[in-house]
Amino acid sequence: MSRRAIHNIPSDIGPTLGRLRVQTKKWSQKDLAAQLRVDQSRISRIESGEAPPTPAEIKAFLETLESLAASSYLAYLQKDWRILERPPLSNPDIEAIWRAEQKLQRLEVFERDRNPPAPVRAELAMHRESLEQAGTYLTRTDHELAFLGQAGVGKTTSLGVVAGLVQENPTLSLDKRLLLETGKGRITLCEVRIVSGDEWGIRIEPTPEPEIYRLVGELCAGACGDTRSPATIEEKGVPRELDRALRNMAGLPRSVKKLDGKSVINDPLIDLQRNFKTPEELASEFASRLKLWKRTKKEVWCPKGERDTQQWLRDTFARVNKGQCEDMSLPTRIDVVVPHGLLNQDTFVLTLIDTRGIDETSVRPDLRARIDNPRTLSILCSEFKAAPDASIKQLLQHLMDTGADRAIADRVALLVLPQHGDARGVTDDSGQPVENDSDGYEIKRDQVINALKLFGATGIRVLMFNSLSDSPEDFAAELIALIKRLRERQIERIDTLSKAVDQLIRNYEERAAQLVRASVNKELHSFLSNHESLPQARQQAHDFLLGQLDRAHARTVWATTRRQGGWYNLDVYYCLGAGTASETRRRSERFFLGIDAVVTTMLANEDLAAAHPFLNEVLLNIQAWKETFLETVQRSGAENFRPALQAETQLWAAAESRWGQGLGYRDDVVNLFRSWFLDPQHEGLHKALEKRVKASWREEVIDRMRAICTDEVQAATKKHA
Repeated sequence: MSRRAIHNIPSDIGPTLGRLRVQTKKWSQKDLAAQLRVDQSRISRIESGEAPPTPAEIKAFLETLESLAASSYLAYLQKDWRILERPPLSNPDIEAIWRAEQKLQRLEVFERDRNPPAPVRAELAMHRESLEQAGTYLTRTDHELAFLGQAGVGKTTSLGVVAGLVQENPTLSLDKRLLLETGKGRITLCEVRIVSGDEWGIRIEPTPEPEIYRLVGELCAGACGDTRSPATIEEKGVPRELDRALRNMAGLPRSVKKLDGKSVINDPLIDLQRNFKTPEELASEFASRLKLWKRTKKEVWCPKGERDTQQWLRDTFARVNKGQCEDMSLPTRIDVVVPHGLLNQDTFVLTLIDTRGIDETSVRPDLRARIDNPRTLSILCSEFKAAPDASIKQLLQHLMDTGADRAIADRVALLVLPQHGDARGVTDDSGQPVENDSDGYEIKRDQVINALKLFGATGIRVLMFNSLSDSPEDFAAELIALIKRLRERQIERIDTLSKAVDQLIRNYEERAAQLVRASVNKELHSFLSNHESLPQARQQAHDFLLGQLDRAHARTVWATTRRQGGWYNLDVYYCLGAGTASETRRRSERFFLGIDAVVTTMLANEDLAAAHPFLNEVLLNIQAWKETFLETVQRSGAENFRPALQAETQLWAAAESRWGQGLGYRDDVVNLFRSWFLDPQHEGLHKALEKRVKASWREEVIDRMRAICTDEVQAATKKHA
């Protein structure tokens, strides 16, 4: 019998013991009670959770079952988790997490017993932080797969097919069988998430009422056809999918009718606006018809006994997506809940996300938030013939300019979406057509990879999926493999850190190793002393914003001025942050390239072998510090100007009212904002941002670097200075 103690008994111990009893021996509670020589009622109370078992009872219970599963569970309970949260036994990476826990415990004992000097403590802290991050990452099994791409590229279809949201009726075309509403673009109203649950259902996150009223105002301004403006109705208004939903909510949907044998559009909003003198009066009437006070429902579930649950979901999603549910408001997000695991597995808790289509710019905060999330696999979607299309190139370039290189390499994949005949239309270098789709895919994949290399986006996995002809199961397996790759990077991190910890403790008392480390520290400290300051900035944060304003559609510029800079397709504050991060990356590039070269050179020196684990860890941490630094700078750039800009009601009003005054709207708005940023009275804002950038540079990079390469004398001097 094992003498090891049982630690931290799980709250679900009773039901788990019951399942093991049935699965391994098929015993009744009476059978087990006889084996243990206890009353059956005691077994019943333990398994129901009514009475918590003692450690001795748990051991006896599991050892009596005499099975591999019971022995594994006992060993699991006997592991003493002191630092990391104990993961469930079902976690696929539990052994790697346990290795991280063991090394963390060893670091704790070493630091307590040996009381090492400051430089060693700094290295310990670096290893501890990295181990905790990797272990915590693996402890969770939830991940997101976010599909990003141009409106109409086919991402909703591919996502629906791989998620299994397709009716089993081969007599219908794919678009008729999909449970998510699709079309030729601008069909999906907002971000859609597919999640697992206990039953079929739909939940929404409603759009705030002030934003709905702004949208109504813009829709009515477009419908009224302002004669002062050179814009057409399509240019001044709201995106088509929002227009459709709002009209349905107000009972004013467009329809097609026959007139003199011809099909014409019947638009009740045009008829209605004849009764009002101004767009504002029309908007007031439109808003009252929405009856938002009655639209309080946020979820709907498939009725019990529903015979065709898939058809129910298809019909209900279509109504929600088109604004046809009388008791639901305009969604800003829709959750589709399905009663099964996603991508043919139940190891990971997955969420599949259909993001809002890219229709103008890829420089959007919602897209960046997905890519920055370390638990999210971002799937960039592109048509076969155009891959990688312009929007994807713009997004990747923006990510590289603002320091997301590692995210691109680790958490981004490119999904090429061929249609019928696309792959067979590919020719090889000799001009000969391929014999099958698979060959066409390989040639196209090679072309895409080479295209990505031209502007530095390397390491991206390129996938191919034709929703009509390719296997959804194979595509799902590829996506799961990419999720596993995310986790394998963390396992590799733990193994590398484990070696570094062992070497640190082993070398601590060795004089030769100490001399090697002192030499390494001297080299790092010398570099740091010569590169401690950031070079001067060449561009201001607002330069990037002005460029985005100049390139955006005039309607988009108008929309963001009405929201004090907060329109999803042109977020003024995000652009200010992106401009700050891009320029700061340029300013810090010499430092990061230089330190990389110094460390790489020392790694090639066998005389410094004792310090190689430490140097490898330095390389990885420098990359992490760089990302954290640029993320902090980006937030600073976004928030630095926000209070002052949001308070400038006259500036926003001038930019908005300029619409309709003739040609040159965007140029005039750009000039308005340029003048505001260059106004001498705002010089303090620019200085404050520079101060924040330099403070972040010191805190996130210089101080962290200094902590691991300062010798004891310097550390003591600094402490008493």
